Amino acid sequence: MEILSTGQKIKKLRKELGLKQDDITNEEVTRSLISMIENDKRALSWQTAKIISDCLNHYYKNIGKSITPEYLMETEEEQAKNIIIVQIKNLESSMRLGNVNQLHYHQSIEWLMELANEWKVEKEFADLLILRGELSYYNLQYNNALKDYSDSLEYNLAVKDVEQVARIYNLIGMCYQNLGLDEQALIYYIKSYEIVLEFKTINKDDMKVVTIFNIISCYRKLKKYDMVFQYIKTFKEITSYDDNYYDEVLLMEGNTYRDLKNYEKTQKIYEKLLQRAEKQKTSTLFFIYINFATLFREKGELDKALFYIEEAFKLEDRISAYHTPDLYQEQAKCYVLLEETNNALTALKKGLEIAELVEKHEIITAFLFSFTELYMRLKDYDTAKEYLQKAENLITFKSMNAKVNELYSYYAELYCEIEEKNKCVEYITKLRNNQLK
Repeated sequence: MEILSTGQKIKKLRKELGLKQDDITNEEVTRSLISMIENDKRALSWQTAKIISDCLNHYYKNIGKSITPEYLMETEEEQAKNIIIVQIKNLESSMRLGNVNQLHYHQSIEWLMELANEWKVEKEFADLLILRGELSYYNLQYNNALKDYSDSLEYNLAVKDVEQVARIYNLIGMCYQNLGLDEQALIYYIKSYEIVLEFKTINKDDMKVVTIFNIISCYRKLKKYDMVFQYIKTFKEITSYDDNYYDEVLLMEGNTYRDLKNYEKTQKIYEKLLQRAEKQKTSTLFFIYINFATLFREKGELDKALFYIEEAFKLEDRISAYHTPDLYQEQAKCYVLLEETNNALTALKKGLEIAELVEKHEIITAFLFSFTELYMRLKDYDTAKEYLQKAENLITFKSMNAKVNELYSYYAELYCEIEEKNKCVEYITKLRNNQLK
């Protein structure tokens, strides 16, 4: 993938064919002109490029190859751009297929960035920032991804590339959501959605589907159910969308009805989804089983809940480790209700181990709270407090503000249980003051 000047390129092609300068001349293009062009002492006109390419193609046709005048006239900067564009497509394809050799991928991006800097191709450099950000996101390094996305956003805002801006806002939102900062994520999702509505972006429908899906997910976590149903309605009004997105939106709709204790409607939606099991992604089916388990646990039908947990475990080997902690969390909740403490602890330890491995901070916090609850049930308050302190450290370090009230409520409950009235009142006061902010 060498970059050559116009003259170097013509000289290289000529020599590869074993030709002399006289072999690519005619009455309009002299040997002297060819010599000056090959030594970059004369600019190449389109007419001269056409003559030279015709001469070269006379020989190339014997080996089934051809070149164009445009190829001969391509500047070094244009060559750099084209190399970067082709390599970005190749790397994106590898990532979509999951064929990511981390070292090779990182080295390729760094080399392409050096190339972009050398030839001052700003757009391509901004695109590479997004690609590097996606690699960081793939590796769960969300803060690194945020840095690259933000740097690329600065360029795209300056050149008013609204399609890329909408895309980057969505990517930034995904990072914040995975960091457990749902309010912040929602801000960027809505920014993306507003751009999609205002401007005629090339992939408007696809971008609209993805952004609405993410908005629904955020509102669910924030328990703003009226907004969840509003955006689900908006989603269903879209005329073209991927069936996988429809299934996942339908699952979120069912989960929302479950949160509202409308179990009859929830079950109907889940059953409708199971009727499409053969057509669904494995990850979607996995979460249908988990949510069925949650439904029956909440209804007190633990045998049915454990049945669906076992169905989900049959898919565990085909699921990303990022998703499996949710299954262990649900299993532990069932064992707690069955008063099978050892089984509950085993499930929590396994789930926490995986959650820490994939750095899923929000679910790590949930596991730490679950350990706290379980040890308080066992009246082992010292161990319960240890897990609360671990949760507090993580919440503070990762600025997970949405989890602060939950943390304070556990502290208040703990100190109430051990009859430390002053500490209990302290955390109730913190909880109240935090809610007023």
